[in-house]
Amino acid sequence: MAKIKKIRLPPTNLKGIETYFRNKGYRINPILQGEKPRAKLTFDKPLPDGRRLHGSAYGAKGKFHVKQHIDNHDPYRNPIGHLLGDYGTRCRTSSSVVKIRGKKRRRNKRPII
Repeated sequence: MAKIKKIRLPPTNLKGIETYFRNKGYRINPILQGEKPRAKLTFDKPLPDGRRLHGSAYGAKGKFHVKQHIDNHDPYRNPIGHLLGDYGTRCRTSSSVVKIRGKKRRRNKRPII
């Protein structure tokens, strides 16, 4: 079973995570992913050998949890194989934590009288 590379990002926001995945060739919020409760963002990427890597980003206090795994059959290429082969099987999951970039504080620039 192939090992999934962990996602390592500097502190960022949801837009930064989305930009990272777009630049790496992922589809953002794909149709076949389905609704994930509490997920802020879903993504997937077809692999050349017919498998598919997909996952979700969940928001929490001060950080995002990014979880991803690989399906043996890509539902876009082989929907029946995906239903029969991947349904109910356990997959190796990779989980990463990305800190949320803090907002810059503005100094109070009132004129001194």
